[in-house]
Amino acid sequence: MAHAHDTDDDQTLDDIIARAAALVPTLEARAAETNALRKLPDATMADLKAGGFFRVQQPARCGGDERDFGALMHVSAKLAEGCASTAWIASVVASHHWIVGMFAAEAQGDVWGADPNAIVSSAYAHSDATAVPEAGGYRIKGTWHYASGIDHADWVIVLIPVDEGGAAPRMTTVLVPRKDFEVLDTWYASGLKGTGTNDLAIADAFVPGHRAGHGGEPLVPLQAADDGGGIVHDDRAVFWRG
Repeated sequence: MAHAHDTDDDQTLDDIIARAAALVPTLEARAAETNALRKLPDATMADLKAGGFFRVQQPARCGGDERDFGALMHVSAKLAEGCASTAWIASVVASHHWIVGMFAAEAQGDVWGADPNAIVSSAYAHSDATAVPEAGGYRIKGTWHYASGIDHADWVIVLIPVDEGGAAPRMTTVLVPRKDFEVLDTWYASGLKGTGTNDLAIADAFVPGHRAGHGGEPLVPLQAADDGGGIVHDDRAVFWRG
């Protein structure tokens, strides 16, 4: 994938925090609307994208800043001065983009090749999920819970129990595009009301093998894989533990 930066390559962490500080009054003014909607307003999502906050940990080769978790926490803390729900979504989505940075390079291209501003949600808790190996990938269906920001997501990472005929399923993660899932309106909470942490349903979807985790691990299994994202990024401190 070609480099897709449309941010300032020379920007510092202080520059990003300054943009977050400038947004605080707007977030405060939208707080009541955010709580009423039970998700971030479209205008807030547009502001977060324009500010580059979702790309703090996104791989540089995919249009991101490729920064560490300390940087993300500083940015999120500043956004929280205006709206806790907004800060939650900014931090959670940015960390999802770090996770995608350790999937296979082809999967990263699927997510950000056409749009470096694509948004990724996640859901690991499930009640009835099934996953069956099929030629070239997996056939999955089920219901997943607590997917923050899912209303605005272009992709979602879900945890799947792969039935390989053994005593227990092999758990791994997969990337699923928006066309393959339905958002369920389930988020009625007393705190962080505006995070839109809804459930999602997948009726029947095929996931190609390159969009699945390796080694049967549920979170970041790709760091030691030959085709894992960690070997194609510059910052080993962010994307590599091997």
